Amino acid sequence: SEVTFENTVFKLMTPPNYKTNPQVAACKFLQHCSTDSEIREAASKAGSEFAKSRVLGRMRKDVYERLKAYSLTDECKNLDSYNQHFVKSALQDFERAGLALSEEDGNRLQQLLEQETAVCDEYKKNLGNDDTKLFFTEDQLKGCSRDFIQDRLGKDEKGKCTITLKYPDIIPIGQTCEIAETRRAVAEAREGPNAYK
Repeated sequence: SEVTFENTVFKLMTPPNYKTNPQVAACKFLQHCSTDSEIREAASKAGSEFAKSRVLGRMRKDVYERLKAYSLTDECKNLDSYNQHFVKSALQDFERAGLALSEEDGNRLQQLLEQETAVCDEYKKNLGNDDTKLFFTEDQLKGCSRDFIQDRLGKDEKGKCTITLKYPDIIPIGQTCEIAETRRAVAEAREGPNAYK
């Protein structure tokens, strides 16, 4: 069928896209923030399926070919600058995904992307199941909010705050803690020794 803005480009512009999809956001939140390991596991599996579908969507040669054909039309050449930019960017995304490659190279790239997704999923799962705990005094958490400190004070050690390597703990420390040594200890516990040297 004839390629037009309506039947080719507009469909690609329609939300939600992967990054703004509320189901993806919910999975990521539960995967990293739930205290229930079964919920984290289920969210991790759902997130893996979303990621796989994203890889497959970016490898749709038929969509790429339609968009490429549309980019050569007079209609496309007469689009406003925003829509022309969208078409150009979408083509670049497909080409970065390997659709301009030979079939053999494209298949190899798809295998590598799927492997990358599997490794990332395993990392996220391991991070979600990590039970590392660090202990800091209130003074060592200077700059963090009073609520943040009170929620963690005395959970495992009297007079000390229990800090995990989960996002609800590390983000506030990274953003608000004034004590460089505390930030460094948390970063090295999560990323490994000498993470930021």
